[in-house]
Amino acid sequence: MGWKIIFAAVLLASFALLAFLALPKSGQGRQVAFFAYGVNLDGQTMKSRAGGFENSTAASLHGYRLVFQSNKKSEFGVADIVPEAGASVPGAVYFLTPEQMASLDRAA
Repeated sequence: MGWKIIFAAVLLASFALLAFLALPKSGQGRQVAFFAYGVNLDGQTMKSRAGGFENSTAASLHGYRLVFQSNKKSEFGVADIVPEAGASVPGAVYFLTPEQMASLDRAA
């Protein structure tokens, strides 16, 4: 009977250690979901602006449509989204660390 108690204790300690090792360390693992559209759909653009990203997935933003507003400083329009019932904007959700989100904010 004594070996069963020792085995159970070792097994429980092993699970506790594995759980501890799987926990995020001091801010690691926290992610911010960022909906991207327009030029930010390009993974290389997001990597350069945000300094990388954790992962991404395709997404749609329903109730909005994509518009391009003129920009007098450039010959190209600036992509924006505006509310419109029944419309949707194709995009992606990038999962960024807080540091990557701050880098993306600085790049804007």
